[in-house]
Amino acid sequence: MRKILILTLICTTLFGKININDASRYELMTLGKISAGQADMLINFRKNREITDVTDLRVITGFEKYDTEILEKNFDFSPKAVQEIPKKT
Repeated sequence: MRKILILTLICTTLFGKININDASRYELMTLGKISAGQADMLINFRKNREITDVTDLRVITGFEKYDTEILEKNFDFSPKAVQEIPKKT
């Protein structure tokens, strides 16, 4: 387990931040230092709405008074790139 955490931290450092909208529950809990409940609430929230700014977290139950500094440091909050579907000709 510890090796997985170290590998995740090394990869994050080498390749940049993980988008908060793509992060797994495990990544949210280890890199974001949030509880399992908070991770689940965040994942449920982003099923309906993309998180594009740290202020979006304030409306999620469990994050009203949460210090978001760790999340800002370890995750990217930019919107996901939209893939264009090629038109049939």
